[in-house]
Amino acid sequence: MDQAKALQQTADASELRLAGRLSEAEPLYRAALDDADPRHYRTPDIHAEYASLLTRLNRAGDAEKHYELALKLELQNDPDESAAPVVAARYCLGEHYLRSGEPESARRVIAPSLAAAGLPLAWIVEAEALFLSGSLEDARAAGERALQLAANTEQRERIQERLAELWP
Repeated sequence: MDQAKALQQTADASELRLAGRLSEAEPLYRAALDDADPRHYRTPDIHAEYASLLTRLNRAGDAEKHYELALKLELQNDPDESAAPVVAARYCLGEHYLRSGEPESARRVIAPSLAAAGLPLAWIVEAEALFLSGSLEDARAAGERALQLAANTEQRERIQERLAELWP
């Protein structure tokens, strides 16, 4: 393991990914994960970035594995469900399930963050998952909760825009 090398490879891969050079970024992410220490606090981020790349490459099954690993490692680093990295990892995996048309999986993975964290992220996923499941009234309630938890007017507006289909 060489975490410094893994982080440098991740930075290089991220630059390529952001530049749209996805096929060049992929082997750098794989190499970074080979060198990464699974106990290091940044390793879950490498898995999440790689998962994002795999999603863009239309490799949802591979992406799911890395989103799940990111969450698993975040929970090993800090089992506190209200910790921001844990909430973010659950959110990313929940978003992945929504994109994959699996609203119940999204709800399952985000559920621990609903009660633990005072952040709107989990409630946004919950609202979208409920909407996709046909539970409009519950989806609206979850959307309202996300709005209540918004940190400021700008965030509230972004949430309203994202969940616009809930309110005619």
